[in-house]
Amino acid sequence: LLFPFLNIEVQGLIEMSPFSNEHLEEEWKIILRATKPCLILVDDGTYSGTQCANHVCTIIDDLINLNKLYPELLATPKLEIVFGFAYATTQALILINNIKIFLTN
Repeated sequence: LLFPFLNIEVQGLIEMSPFSNEHLEEEWKIILRATKPCLILVDDGTYSGTQCANHVCTIIDDLINLNKLYPELLATPKLEIVFGFAYATTQALILINNIKIFLTN
């Protein structure tokens, strides 16, 4: 449902869940080998923004660990993170904007 609203070409869909991390390393390799790696975090809503912030922290930890094993994957590409929420409170948007500021610095 989200794809028509994106102004990026979607090359594939990988469902990443904190409950099924069996093949997480392989999924990250697929994402990072893309021409323009992009990860879209999709949820029906964000109220406090803390769950989103936790997901971003998990992503950063995964990338740090992956970089130790496969430094060539993270040598060049920049990973774009897109937040796709159907609903967000002002509080959540403030927290997400703080995450964006942290990640771009």
